[in-house]
Amino acid sequence: NESLQAAIAQETRTRKELQGTQSQLSAVAANYQQAQTLLSNVSQQASQLRSEIQQLQSDRQRQLAQRDRDVAERDRQIAERTAQIREKEIQLNDLEAQRRGLIAEVQTLEREFQGLRQGSVAVLRNQPMASGVVRVVTPEAAPSAVNRLLVEANRFASQRIQPGTINVDKQVIQITNVQVEQLVNQIQDGQDYVVRILSAGNYVVGEPCVLAGESCIQVYVAAAPNQVVFRPGEVVATIALDPIQMRDEQLVERVNLLIANTQFRSRQAGVLGDVLQIADGQTEAVIQLLQDIRAYGRAVELRAIASDTIFTAGPVRLDLVAVQNGQILFSTSDRIDNDPPSPQRFPLSP
Repeated sequence: NESLQAAIAQETRTRKELQGTQSQLSAVAANYQQAQTLLSNVSQQASQLRSEIQQLQSDRQRQLAQRDRDVAERDRQIAERTAQIREKEIQLNDLEAQRRGLIAEVQTLEREFQGLRQGSVAVLRNQPMASGVVRVVTPEAAPSAVNRLLVEANRFASQRIQPGTINVDKQVIQITNVQVEQLVNQIQDGQDYVVRILSAGNYVVGEPCVLAGESCIQVYVAAAPNQVVFRPGEVVATIALDPIQMRDEQLVERVNLLIANTQFRSRQAGVLGDVLQIADGQTEAVIQLLQDIRAYGRAVELRAIASDTIFTAGPVRLDLVAVQNGQILFSTSDRIDNDPPSPQRFPLSP
């Protein structure tokens, strides 16, 4: 009986332990199920957050790309404006230099004009008295080439200082042998040279020393290689025209100013010739161009461009073109009559 009771007691304890274990298993299973549910919820939230992060990253990349494009566009606009400002500053500096040169030239011309009004000045300072393009093939020919120009300059001076004189071959000009020798040495290399004999001072009609039989009209010589100064199509000078703000007289004045600027720029660039010709000398082509600009009714840039290769000796042959935003609108070259009447020439100031 004791053994049986012990066995029953052992079974009872085992059953209780089994019941406790089953309770623990149920609790663990419930916790597992709860953890699985939480894991699923967290996974869904993580997936949603990843999607949101990807969307935000895409938005950020688009915004950065747009910002880079905006910055690049602003940089481009700034660079364009900077280039325009630099170009305008260069044009302004060029115009200021031209203005200073023209002011000095006007002052000189005013003084000389005063002498001309008084009817006394026969030869002006720096006035060309003889000029020509010279090519010396052999060195021995250089002295005679120079001498021909000196003889021409002497005749010019005689006729101006003693109007009506017959003895134009009598020497009235004065030049040093050193200058002549330097010129001869300079031009005997076989190149084309523009050689000029110029007056060293102002001399009046009936210059006393000339009447006294002296060779007193001092001259000097200048020689420069007859090289290309402007090529066809090259811009020589520019000016702004606004047909809305300007009357016809003002348009013509602006064209005259452009011609004056062209004369100055040509001399400044090295052109020594004394002839300037626009539109093959056909005034009608210039008038038609101004009429077209008037009809166009908007501001343009008027450019004087070389119509042919311009050498040091000249002449300066030009066309006028109206330009807006870099595009040619009108040109005198389109209005030139191929069989024109006697062309007009615009002499350059000495």
